[in-house]
Amino acid sequence: MEDRIFAYKVVSDETRYGSNAMGFVKSYDTKWSYFKEELNRYPKLIPFFPKYTKGALIKAVPNSYGIFAFKTYTAAEDFIRKYRFKEAKIVLVAGKLINQSEIWLMLDDVTVLE
Repeated sequence: MEDRIFAYKVVSDETRYGSNAMGFVKSYDTKWSYFKEELNRYPKLIPFFPKYTKGALIKAVPNSYGIFAFKTYTAAEDFIRKYRFKEAKIVLVAGKLINQSEIWLMLDDVTVLE
């Protein structure tokens, strides 16, 4: 079995969509219902906006940078504060490392642990 690394993912507490979806809803000052309508209207975008429900296995979109997560819980908290996400939740994930910096990780084959 491949080595997996633990990380922290910022998701919507209400919908369990990730921070890209949260950014869309916040940037357009809209509701989750509108976001979901847009995904239905443009189904090719659905793989870019997975739901991070407990137990889910999420693969990075081919030819993408991977799934963005944080090395530490504190870094995830800082991200939430910086982007002023009001209904954010931090969940523990495990995945295959693609790339990293001092703060963030890019992962593939992510399993949502909580």
